[in-house]
Amino acid sequence: RPNVAEGLRLLQRCVASEPRAPLILSLLLSFISALFVFLSCAYSQLAGPGVGSAGAELLPRVLDKIFAALVYEGTPPEDRSSRNVKNVRRHGAGLLVKLGSKYPL
Repeated sequence: RPNVAEGLRLLQRCVASEPRAPLILSLLLSFISALFVFLSCAYSQLAGPGVGSAGAELLPRVLDKIFAALVYEGTPPEDRSSRNVKNVRRHGAGLLVKLGSKYPL
């Protein structure tokens, strides 16, 4: 069984990073998607003491990161309507739908 505290720590590091490049931001969203299961595990009684509160503090930051991807405009050399910027927005929207359907916290 994976360690919930370690998974939450990895998720926290993903949320703390601020990549500028669209490809790296898209990869970061994939990491968040894969690690989100640890947030739902943190709320279960199997996680242990203190882990649930860490998950509760992390959830708003994760959602902020996803919402930031939804309104991503890219960096100055890129156009707002470029394919890379649209892909980041699409990735964020897909992640939000996935989290809403799979993990109704």
